[in-house]
Amino acid sequence: MKLKDQFRFIRQNTKKNKVFMIATGCTFLIVLLIAYGLYTPKIEVEIPQSTKVVGIEVSTENLNDEDITRMEDIEGVRAVTRKKGVRQFCLGIKYTTEGYEGIVSTYSPHFPSVLEAGIELAEGRLPESKYEVIVGDRFPSSLRSPRSPDHNVEDMNEIEAVKGEEWFDEEVLGHTFSLNLFMVNEEEVRNFPVTVVGVLDSGTNSVYITDDLFAEIESFTGTLNDELVNSQDFCEMDTENTLYESVVVYANYVDSMPGVLEELRNMGYVIMYP
Repeated sequence: MKLKDQFRFIRQNTKKNKVFMIATGCTFLIVLLIAYGLYTPKIEVEIPQSTKVVGIEVSTENLNDEDITRMEDIEGVRAVTRKKGVRQFCLGIKYTTEGYEGIVSTYSPHFPSVLEAGIELAEGRLPESKYEVIVGDRFPSSLRSPRSPDHNVEDMNEIEAVKGEEWFDEEVLGHTFSLNLFMVNEEEVRNFPVTVVGVLDSGTNSVYITDDLFAEIESFTGTLNDELVNSQDFCEMDTENTLYESVVVYANYVDSMPGVLEELRNMGYVIMYP
């Protein structure tokens, strides 16, 4: 190919690749400017402030309502949730319904602080009247026919396999169960009808009752936190210093957590988690 033809070939290809060459040249120019500090690229990255609920579990030993108030006043705290336990765990609290029964742990949480903490239900709503309750999502697996073998089921696949034959297999939301209480060494038994209005995605089978129902149960048992004791052994207890089953402090944001943890420790509280 002659020199004139080679020149013509280069010109033709250059026209076809003009856009590519301009882009390449501009990129090379920007690299040079950055290298000599004459141009600083502006990179905008949106970093959303975390709103994830962060819980700090505090030891409940000797805690009372005054301690709860002090924790709520800590800067960066969103809410302090607490719950009392119906302390019949050694014998359990029996729930029954139409041929099914189960022994289930029962608690009385402070529902306003649950809302403030941002804890959400998988289904339904929080209780609005005395005999309304919420349950853990595994609550149905605790209810079985009295004719069923006495065994614990942990694996969800196993629960699905036996459900409908031995285990309660109906929608719990809106269902009414009977909560059965009794006194040690006494024949007196009282049944409280409770209706499920919410399901908590907690991986537990627990039942959560209202403060009003908890107080009524305490009145029935005559003991603090509904403990089962012999009448002759019962003595007056200081209800102003009621110990909670669980106390959890929720920070506003993840970034608030270190400061809240430090302040709780400075105030003398024992951190259980994290």
